[in-house]
Amino acid sequence: MNAPNNMAKDFLTICGLCSLLLTFVYSNVEADVEPLDRAGVLQELGYPTDTTEQIIEATRNESYPVRFLALELLAERIEKEAIPTLKGALDDARMEVRWRAAHLLGTLGDNSGLEQMQQDLKEFAPNNGAPVPPDPNVIDPNEIKEREDKRNLRLYYGLHAAKVLAELGDRRGYELAA
Repeated sequence: MNAPNNMAKDFLTICGLCSLLLTFVYSNVEADVEPLDRAGVLQELGYPTDTTEQIIEATRNESYPVRFLALELLAERIEKEAIPTLKGALDDARMEVRWRAAHLLGTLGDNSGLEQMQQDLKEFAPNNGAPVPPDPNVIDPNEIKEREDKRNLRLYYGLHAAKVLAELGDRRGYELAA
């Protein structure tokens, strides 16, 4: 009986993600686009947002898009009072949540996300993203492509961590971006 409920929740989570993605894409287009209604999206996903405690509870949800949106809503609503919860999110298993928490902390004048972003940059872009030399023993084109895809994904993650570092005033990611 729980399977249909889980499928419905997954579907709503995906819808919320699509809404978030479309808002991000259209926010970079010069047009009159309504800002994302984070509270509305969370409510549509079944998470009440009437109180600060309810939003904080959503920041602990198993779904990382829910945690992401809840952190943004919390920072938007209670600003500096959200700092302890945002600091806790710096240890999130999902890098997207860590990066957003660090960014939000920076917008609130708290640079405590710097260390986590520096660690993420080091993890995802060792040697400033310099390519790993190809293994001459690997000749299978599919394996070569798979290795290259993984390297490109790590570089993408490293660039995102570098972007957050730059937003926080740390220049370490500039070499990688260049």
